[in-house]
Amino acid sequence: MKIHNQITFLLKQPESKITFILIMLFVLTNYIGNVIAFSGLDIAESYRFIKLITNSFSNTNDSADILILFNSIYPLLVTLPAGLSIIKEQQSHENVYIISRIGKNKYYLNHIISCFITTSIIFFIPFFIEIIYTVLSFPLDSSLDPMEVLLYTTEYNDLISKHLFYEFYSIHPILYAIAAELWFALYSGLMGTLSLIFSMIFKYKYRAQVFIPVFLFLHITTIMDYVLDGQGTYIWYEYVYPFTECDKNYYYAFTILILTIIFIITSFLIVRKKDILS
Repeated sequence: MKIHNQITFLLKQPESKITFILIMLFVLTNYIGNVIAFSGLDIAESYRFIKLITNSFSNTNDSADILILFNSIYPLLVTLPAGLSIIKEQQSHENVYIISRIGKNKYYLNHIISCFITTSIIFFIPFFIEIIYTVLSFPLDSSLDPMEVLLYTTEYNDLISKHLFYEFYSIHPILYAIAAELWFALYSGLMGTLSLIFSMIFKYKYRAQVFIPVFLFLHITTIMDYVLDGQGTYIWYEYVYPFTECDKNYYYAFTILILTIIFIITSFLIVRKKDILS
């Protein structure tokens, strides 16, 4: 099966549809909440609404419950679209037939690429739609940051300097939000691929086990943040969600990112030599 056909197949699977619907429910709940909360409000009292999208860390003042819930089920959401594809084929023994036709190299590589792209698409589209609706529905020239800071003051400049690639935000906030959601989608694709890789390495008895590696991987960073006293935060979402406001350790984040990619590549090189019946 060619990669684009496999992506189309994965996007049509019930797991992908469920994930997309769940994310859209988060997005719609947040959007409707913003409309209700700020309808009729004077522009002088309004926030910069592009920073009130669902997974924006600046949104935690008014919609913390939405973000907390989304954050809690995020490991499950990134696993559902494509992370289960290998285990489903293993359990039905369909993988033996496919590998006999196209070979193990192509089989595993197609799955890895398709999983990454499929998961990224599913996580990008809902938030991109939310940005469009936010831009069309709310004024763009408001004078308050959601953190109750006036724009372009010293306090405001200190605040946005902690955003990832804040210089871009200063130039064009809307394009920055789109780029930030694209980065979030690509990271989600990487986490989905990580769950897929573990299902290649280990033969799980139950499908629910597939999401455990990503769950542990993400929550270890939270534990590190409490245990280690370093320069900048160690929590994963501070480097992934838009508009986060903690000091960051970019060397740490880059190292974790590179090690994750190396792990995926190394695992692929190992698993392609593995006996599919073992």
